[in-house]
Amino acid sequence: MDGQMKDDIIQVALQRFKEVQDAEGVNRLNAMSSVEFCAGNQWSDKDKKAREGRPCLTINKLNGPIKQIIGDQRQNNPSIKVRPVDSADDVKTAEVLTGIIRNIEYNSAAEAAYDDAFAQAVKGGWGYFRIVTEYSKEDGFEQDIKIKRVPNRFSVYLDPSVQEADGSDASFGFVVETLTKEEFEVAHPGKSIIEWEGGNGETEGDWFTSESVRVAEYFYKVPVKKNLVMLEGGRTVDAEELNLTMTPGYMEEGEYAITEQGPIKVTSKRTVETDKVMWCKMNGSELLEGPSEWVGKYIPIIPVYGDEENIEGRKLYYSAIHHAIDGQKVYNWMASTAVETVALAPKQPWLVTAEQIKGFEKYWNVADKTPLPYLPVNQTTMGFPQRQMAAIADSGAIAERQQASDDIKSTTGIFDASLGARSNETSGVAIQARQREGDVGTYLFIDNLTRALKYCGRQLVDIIPKVYDTHRVVRTLGIDGKEEFAEINKPVQDMGSLEHTIENDLSRGKYDVVVDVGPAYTTQRIEAASKMVEMMQGLPQAAPFMMDLIFKNMDWPGAEEIEQRMQAMLQSQQEPQQQEDPLKQQKDMLDVEGKQISNEKGKQDLQEGQADQMQQMVRIAQEVVLDALQRTGVVQ
Repeated sequence: MDGQMKDDIIQVALQRFKEVQDAEGVNRLNAMSSVEFCAGNQWSDKDKKAREGRPCLTINKLNGPIKQIIGDQRQNNPSIKVRPVDSADDVKTAEVLTGIIRNIEYNSAAEAAYDDAFAQAVKGGWGYFRIVTEYSKEDGFEQDIKIKRVPNRFSVYLDPSVQEADGSDASFGFVVETLTKEEFEVAHPGKSIIEWEGGNGETEGDWFTSESVRVAEYFYKVPVKKNLVMLEGGRTVDAEELNLTMTPGYMEEGEYAITEQGPIKVTSKRTVETDKVMWCKMNGSELLEGPSEWVGKYIPIIPVYGDEENIEGRKLYYSAIHHAIDGQKVYNWMASTAVETVALAPKQPWLVTAEQIKGFEKYWNVADKTPLPYLPVNQTTMGFPQRQMAAIADSGAIAERQQASDDIKSTTGIFDASLGARSNETSGVAIQARQREGDVGTYLFIDNLTRALKYCGRQLVDIIPKVYDTHRVVRTLGIDGKEEFAEINKPVQDMGSLEHTIENDLSRGKYDVVVDVGPAYTTQRIEAASKMVEMMQGLPQAAPFMMDLIFKNMDWPGAEEIEQRMQAMLQSQQEPQQQEDPLKQQKDMLDVEGKQISNEKGKQDLQEGQADQMQQMVRIAQEVVLDALQRTGVVQ
């Protein structure tokens, strides 16, 4: 790339960065205000100075709603799932993709990235996480996909013209990073130390010093035309990536493409206009790295939005406590005023005459500071000294503080019942219904996280076939965390012909992404065991056939071994029943026990014994499940 093209990239990038700064100015100021309030910095410097020497209390009533919303989200474990669009696509491949995504999330500690972005959206109006690729080994060429957290939302500048709710139509984006001068010189030797411009929020803080340099990663889309060919078996690839055998430049239908898996026949072709995503790193005046093509078709920056409003085309993002800030200010002010009235009011003086305390001045001079057992006086015709009436609490300030507290509840949508406080409801159903109202009022934040995860899943489905594009064995994880290994892109040759097929071809087919938001798998297992015990109470005859499943869902040492023994016992009981007549089995059991009774009486005794055994098994299962529920904290 010549110098002019590089200069053009820099000029366009600087112009776009300025556009984002202008568009996000109000949102960034609102976010900083909300974040400061969440952290407890709720008095301005001007107000603190005006109240110098007077009470300036901060009673952070916004912390409870914030923790409630974040806690609700962390109790649920979002799960990305891949499913085929129609019956022509491979269900097994969709399962492999789902397992690979779980493995990527596990290796990346993606849960922390999701939680952090969600917390930023709740506290400040929006947050981000991102997708990157890294070499799996220092001396290898195979790459892995990672999901990374973005600790500072203000370091990201995304295309402000996006219209999609998940930001998937973004045309460009910046991620700004701050390095020390030493780190910059080691990473980019010979480059000018001219830092990238910062914006609101990003440049705040003592960690930005004159010894730091700010650089920016820049993602942008450029329009391209691609010649696509469909290979036999349904795989679609770019013709430029193939080794053409007959027609130079463009593959013809019916010809063979030489791939890593061997020659494969071309079944269809077409030209499409699309975009490719480019990446580069720059300072304020020159390119430091790149440009190079990003592997995916989306900007790999995933936003998690909070409460969104569109006012005359201007998008505003609000935190969960944005509209409660004024109520919190009033609450702090009234609390400080009430304390000042009562605790810091002047000491109530004594009404005395000089004649009454004459000779005892040393006691009376310290009476307001030292608790004396008595105060001596001279008896006069004036009677005894009297103290003025004590200060009365500011009832107006107390009433305003209560009103401010109610305002905070109504603006956040979280009331006392949602925070666990006792209310006028008496039944458990009514209490749960009131708590559910608070969850519904703030559910939009969790729903926006779900949208972000669906967008993340679409990006992963797009780039996984491009990163894992060779024949290899990859680890996949099930919903229960158990690992398996899948062989992907495995070439299979049809004996007797030149044609090949590919097993577990990740590039073949079209797939949707769904996100399940619910309790973690461990909690689901305990709940499943509890439901099984409830079912056994109503249907005790089923107890012997469910005990192994109950222990399978237990999560304590030895449960798996008990499950295996239960399965072995169940199999040993079922095999003779399949081979022998039930009446003959009962007769043999009675003979072993030495019971020489009629067949009808034997049946009755056997049924009664089985009923006693089933009841005992149910009681044991109930005790086991209750103990597990208590261990996991599901019940107290």
